[in-house]
Amino acid sequence: MAISQTTAMAVSEATTKSISQKQPTEFEPKIWVLGGKSRNADMSIPWNAPFPNFADPDILIINLDTLDDEAIQGIDKSIFQKAMLDITDKFMYGPATIVVIASAHFNEKGHPNRVLSPVSFRTVPVQEGHNIKMDSGHPFSQYLNKVKSFDFYLENFDIAPEINAKLKKEKVDAKLETLTNSTATDNAGHILSIGYKVSFDQGSEKHESGQVIILPPCRDMPSIEAIDSIIETLKRSETKESAPDWAAAVPIEGLAQVEANVKQLNARKAALEARLALEEKKRLELTDHARLLFAAGPQLDDAVFEAFKQLGFDEIDRVREKNKEDWVFKFQTLSRYQYGIIEVKGAEERITQAHLTQCNKWSDDYFEMNKRPSKSILITNQYRLEEYRSSVDKRKLFDINELEYARMKDIVILPSYVLFEAVSLSLKDSKKTRAYLEEKLAYAAGLLDQL
Repeated sequence: MAISQTTAMAVSEATTKSISQKQPTEFEPKIWVLGGKSRNADMSIPWNAPFPNFADPDILIINLDTLDDEAIQGIDKSIFQKAMLDITDKFMYGPATIVVIASAHFNEKGHPNRVLSPVSFRTVPVQEGHNIKMDSGHPFSQYLNKVKSFDFYLENFDIAPEINAKLKKEKVDAKLETLTNSTATDNAGHILSIGYKVSFDQGSEKHESGQVIILPPCRDMPSIEAIDSIIETLKRSETKESAPDWAAAVPIEGLAQVEANVKQLNARKAALEARLALEEKKRLELTDHARLLFAAGPQLDDAVFEAFKQLGFDEIDRVREKNKEDWVFKFQTLSRYQYGIIEVKGAEERITQAHLTQCNKWSDDYFEMNKRPSKSILITNQYRLEEYRSSVDKRKLFDINELEYARMKDIVILPSYVLFEAVSLSLKDSKKTRAYLEEKLAYAAGLLDQL
């Protein structure tokens, strides 16, 4: 079955339109909450209660964040399956709105708790984040503004397998369509919230499903208050009649001042968001220095690059292809050497003498090219996965023959933890001068365990 993704109407518009066409403006939607409580819901259903017919409500809020291992132990998988069939049928063939509060939980019976969502997805754990960017006009912006932290994002969206199987059996092609103004992301563009509907052809008729909105959990306030915020948004979008054009010209005492205040606050908000983004960028840059203690490969290469920049070697760069030396800087305060040639190696255990030999080859290459000597600098991160402070002795442990070879070839071995400690001092305003650092690197041969 062919599945594609396009863009649809905003959730508030589409839901309001579908209901206003069939109901009077005073219509109050029937709202149920599964896995949570709300004072404003028509029914709140705990996970350990008998499941009702989920085709009944107009709006269903499913709080998957409360469906942990303990909650799921007493629920038979067949009950989930029956609930899923009710929910997906309501979603596909009725004007339903389903709000899913996502979770990274998996239950002990081997199936993900998000089986109850009409749109399947995968959660990806991340370090705790705090900055959420949302589409202008996101219908659940009030709720998302209360989400102060998150520890996973969403990916791999698709029509739920139960729906796919039914459509495939009926030989129906379906499209998963993204609702406009329904997306929220972190600073890296990872999706934290999104809305979908499904469109499909049945015979000569075109059909559209209801809508599903996936939101992150709000763990910074009581669950009942978080769900009340969602219901407040849903009721506002469902019950308010659009004002006629002439109503905008009716003078309302105090409105102009409030609008001016909103404009001023939005300007301050934009400035604060820009400042927050800058501080978040700085935070990431600082925490990345810790990669000097545990990383290998390109991540360690990049951490070494940023460390040298922090220490004042602004012109450090990659001069030749990636399969040769990692970084090069030009000595500015000494004439003994033209360049510092940096080779970076990380290993779970020990590096080998082959790495020293490789490092020496690069300085030989530069002598052939420039007819001037360059200094070989081997930055090592051995025993990289062992706790930093308790493994310092291992990290600077080299065979006597390796050290003799390094001294003979004028290679300085600099453990990356030493570089990390130098960066840490520089961040405390105890930065060594470039002249001092160049002299330390130039006149050392063998192990250099302090900068």
